[in-house]
Amino acid sequence: PLAEDVERALANFAMGGPEPSALVERHIGWNYWNDGGLPPSHPSHPMQRRRRVATPAKGAPVPATPPLTPIAAPEELDVAAVAAVGGAGAPAPIADIEDLHSRLNYGRTDPLTAAPDNLPTILEFSVFGNGTFKNNRDIERQFVTLTRRFPRGMSFVCRVNGSLGTDIAALNARVVFLMSLVARRRCWCPIWVEVSSARLVALAQLEDSVLRIANVFPALEIFVERGVEDTAVAELEELEGAMARFPEISVLAMVSVDRPFPDLRRVLSWLRSRPKRFRLINFKLERSPSQLVTQFQR
Repeated sequence: PLAEDVERALANFAMGGPEPSALVERHIGWNYWNDGGLPPSHPSHPMQRRRRVATPAKGAPVPATPPLTPIAAPEELDVAAVAAVGGAGAPAPIADIEDLHSRLNYGRTDPLTAAPDNLPTILEFSVFGNGTFKNNRDIERQFVTLTRRFPRGMSFVCRVNGSLGTDIAALNARVVFLMSLVARRRCWCPIWVEVSSARLVALAQLEDSVLRIANVFPALEIFVERGVEDTAVAELEELEGAMARFPEISVLAMVSVDRPFPDLRRVLSWLRSRPKRFRLINFKLERSPSQLVTQFQR
């Protein structure tokens, strides 16, 4: 399916492959690469800049790698424990909203059931559930279960939804731990951390922020509502100040809109004027948090 081809193209591009702009445009039509008109081979193109490893400021602490706890081999895992994250032959149970996407897409490229030559290129890791962050043991068990069909050394994209938890330090620690699990497989895997503007600002302000690590790519969720478009621009300007200490990092802008459609001219003008920071802009139709709250209060 074309959607799977797009995922593979995006993953290959994140690891230095060809630019898949035409493929993405054909699939959605609302996605475009914000490259400022530069060819991918140009030294100032976002693809070239992002390959450089950002070095921490002098004297700044580097995130420590937490110790790994021993875990059973995949074939030795308890059946009930495997079922907790979705065992082969049955879709994963829906414990919270993060599990809904996996249920809707079950059977297409599920890492537990896909053929060896049709493994997904993006794995979604749940670090939050039942109102709290998961502990390292649960994350490690989930990681082993989801990656057991991947050959050692094979790369994939790790997607982490960080939009639910409010404890930014806990989210930062979970991403660091996930990185240690990836390192154990001896492969280079991009880690896509999806957060709101306020949470990305808080993440950038941490002294031991994972944004210092070269293979961590933040994805910014922006909800633009009609009549309050200036609020989105104000959030972007606040984010720009917080991200000034990370000049090499490119951010994926995920702009969510709903009917009645807002006036996006100012938001797009702001994003387009900063191609070094926002290399890819994605649009999607989704209700904003304020609209959801209003709906459920009726």
